[in-house]
Amino acid sequence: MVSRRWLYAGGAAGAAVLAVVVALLGVADAITVLAGATAAENVLLAAFGEVIEWFAGVFVLAVLAVVLFAATMVSTVRQLSVPRNARLAAVVARFERWVPPLGRIGAAERLAPTTTDRRAELAERYVDGDVDEATLERELDDLLVEEVERERERELS
Repeated sequence: MVSRRWLYAGGAAGAAVLAVVVALLGVADAITVLAGATAAENVLLAAFGEVIEWFAGVFVLAVLAVVLFAATMVSTVRQLSVPRNARLAAVVARFERWVPPLGRIGAAERLAPTTTDRRAELAERYVDGDVDEATLERELDDLLVEEVERERERELS
């Protein structure tokens, strides 16, 4: 079965190719109008009258291509498997605040390390001797408090 991402990409490519074909047909139509025009006619008005119909088709196809391309990108980003990193999540969250439609993707949440990831990293640092037992217990308590607060926020929303 073909994934959505490939369907979106194929649709975007097809719409873009169709937009180019329609644009070329419009140019050819305008050239035939200019070639067959007589001196008595307003040549530019006649050419514009022919081209405007083609332009509408090109515009609709171009918008469709852009929308499908954006859907392809969103689908691709949602399926990416990237390592969780707090700094990267903070940078992405900043971009999501600047460009609100990016917030719908939820990339910052996907990049933020989970409580389990942070516990594992803390345990590794303890085993390596980078953290003493008191610091380990204090940071584990902080993680527990954060987890409880997140659960409350989820329940309220």
